[in-house]
Amino acid sequence: MVFNDTGIPVKWSASGFISKTEGGGGGGGGNSPIPPEVIHYAALVSDLQSKCRATVTKLFTDEETEDPSLVYFRLRTKLNEIIVAPSDGCTLVVLQSASKDDGEAKGKKEKKAA
Repeated sequence: MVFNDTGIPVKWSASGFISKTEGGGGGGGGNSPIPPEVIHYAALVSDLQSKCRATVTKLFTDEETEDPSLVYFRLRTKLNEIIVAPSDGCTLVVLQSASKDDGEAKGKKEKKAA
């Protein structure tokens, strides 16, 4: 999903943000309205992004650093992984399912084998 500075989704894909029964997607033009799930995710991520940006500015502003900026942030839950990359004018949000065989699970399998 891509949304502008005001939090309005510009482009999105139906694969992660919309339940499978609703379909839809694409966005940015045509007659299709913005699905409620996409608006919901955009609002939540926009709020989280502003809080992250304020925290980064507060933590890393000192005499050595002129302008600390938020490059990206990543959230991982049991079900999903969300990667947010803000830039000037728009924000890219990637939502993907978190599989059990990534990272931590591999480490646990190696410990059991030893």
